[in-house]
Amino acid sequence: MSAASPEGITYAASGVDTEAGDKAVELMKSAVARTHGPEVLGEWARSPGCSTPPR
Repeated sequence: MSAASPEGITYAASGVDTEAGDKAVELMKSAVARTHGPEVLGEWARSPGCSTPPR
C-alpha cells in the first residue's frame, strides 16, 4: 500500500468544488452581517457565538 504524496492531492481531486464554496460564501455574507449587533465582541478574530451577556 502506498500513500499519495501531498503534492498530488488537490481539492478538485477530492471532489471539492472551491468555486461553489466561494459562491456560497458570497451568498451568505449579507445574512451573516445582519446577525452582528452591539452584543458581538468582534468580527473574524473571535470564535462564533462570542458575545456579551444580556443585562
